[in-house]
Amino acid sequence: LPKSRALTSSNPSNPLYNMVRSPAVIWDGSKYKMWYVDTALGTPRNVVYSQSTNGKTWTAPTICSLKGRIDDNWHLDCSYFNGKYHLIIYSELGERLNYYVSDNGIDFTFRKELLRISDYRYSAFSNGLYRSALAWNGTDYLLYISTRSDDRIVNVMLATGKTVESLELVNGPYQRKKQVFEKGIEIVNNGVL
Repeated sequence: LPKSRALTSSNPSNPLYNMVRSPAVIWDGSKYKMWYVDTALGTPRNVVYSQSTNGKTWTAPTICSLKGRIDDNWHLDCSYFNGKYHLIIYSELGERLNYYVSDNGIDFTFRKELLRISDYRYSAFSNGLYRSALAWNGTDYLLYISTRSDDRIVNVMLATGKTVESLELVNGPYQRKKQVFEKGIEIVNNGVL
């Protein structure tokens, strides 16, 4: 981006740091809230929170508290449903998706490991998990999960449930480069990495 269009901090002595990886942004009606992974603040990689009223100038980052499990955070998604912040983090260490919940969007508590890389060679996620996105349709939670198989095919899988803790992978007809989750929901893979 040209410098005039880049994200900046409202406090030049405390910038957004060197790495803004995998941002998740929510508009709450009065401000943007952003969570992202940042390694410039130290090791392990931290989940960081910042906010903005205009989407360009952001407050100094706050390191989020992750209680219960500390992993090697890589990609995340943060959503707000039913009075709670839901944080799904892909951990590069152990290749797993971890689920955290928070009342305030800063102090998160580990609830469950949702999915781990499969040892089964022909699984749709035998060669890796990646970023995921959580949605709520008013009755069910839907977790869209990007994965990679041993033949380097990128897939998007779906898990559904009445709670995030009860999510189950949808057992649809899997085909090379295409998966049909249920009638009317189809995601087509764009090809090989």
